[in-house]
Amino acid sequence: MKLVLGCDNYIYRCDGAFYAKASDKAFYDRYLRVFDALRIVARTRTASAEEVARYVRLDDARTEVWPVYFFRGPKQYLPKALRVRHDMRGAADGCGACIVRLPSITGSNLLAEVRRKGIPYAVEIVDDAHDEMTGTRNPLYKAIWLLIHHDLLRACRHAAGIACVTESYLQQRYGNPDPACFKSHYSSIALDQAFYAAPRERRHGAEFAICHVAHPIAGRRKGQEELIRAARIVADRGYAVRLRFAGEGPMVPVFEELARELGVSDRVEFVGFLDRRGLRRLLDESDAMVFPTHAEGLPRVVIEAMATGLPVISTRVSGIPELLEPDMMLTPGDTQGFARRIVALIDDDELYRRASAHNFRNSLKYESTLLQARRDEFYRRLRSRAEK
Repeated sequence: MKLVLGCDNYIYRCDGAFYAKASDKAFYDRYLRVFDALRIVARTRTASAEEVARYVRLDDARTEVWPVYFFRGPKQYLPKALRVRHDMRGAADGCGACIVRLPSITGSNLLAEVRRKGIPYAVEIVDDAHDEMTGTRNPLYKAIWLLIHHDLLRACRHAAGIACVTESYLQQRYGNPDPACFKSHYSSIALDQAFYAAPRERRHGAEFAICHVAHPIAGRRKGQEELIRAARIVADRGYAVRLRFAGEGPMVPVFEELARELGVSDRVEFVGFLDRRGLRRLLDESDAMVFPTHAEGLPRVVIEAMATGLPVISTRVSGIPELLEPDMMLTPGDTQGFARRIVALIDDDELYRRASAHNFRNSLKYESTLLQARRDEFYRRLRSRAEK
């Protein structure tokens, strides 16, 4: 049986071949543990040989790509909405089941095609559209996220199965009361035993190294601005901190300019896109992760940091309270609060030790073999439903 998958990943085409991030390739392979073949419906663009050199080729004969017009964000999508819908025609032909990862403009467009053909589908909910709506001050984005929120509710009402990345939070927002609808929860993170480290002790070096990970860096909702402003406050209190931001995107120059305006450009570094090895090195070299996000599902970068024993300061949004201790979370936008928590981690070795131990212990729930067992069962139930 062939599964058609709708997701927000990017795929790159070069000389007739398709390429993706290594982590995305591993992600696609999970579906092939249960289904015989996979069709990926995703935004695709042509790339140079130099650009795809950092990606991996999708060369499994069981995997095919259905290219969709490449856009970034609602502003680029809206003028091309008809083009994207046109690209969806035939995307589900020959497929027996569908999974869409929502919220996703690509996934929602695929779902319209799947419903017309009567193909059974399941949804994997990876973000809270309602939190995205309430977390933005932009009226256009607020309206767009409201529409996405209602689209997600509708998708769940007719789904054969629903899986959320959270244990309980998203389930309270998005569900299906039909007892025939099967449900599960699992993150898309892939934490094998080799990635785990151990709880940490506070290192007393010349600088306190803070990391932040987000890719792409295309907006303000991941809290880079708040972290840079917090660094200014912390520096004014006499503490030496260094911020390292991983990821790339159009907002990098904006945040670099903010750092210059605040006089902390010598303490702020954007290190670009990191592969798995580079990410692990960044986490190992850091003393803490600070992630002032405004909206999430269950951020895997936070879980990855926890697995290396890093203390993490973040916000009380979506599924994050399932990960961190209460005193390590603040309200989005609370720059002063983030500065105070950073100073507390620097000054209080016991607080640092406790946060590290809690995070490492909690991260063990996301070890890959535990999550994969739940994923496999969810996919098997969808396949069984489709075969009836």
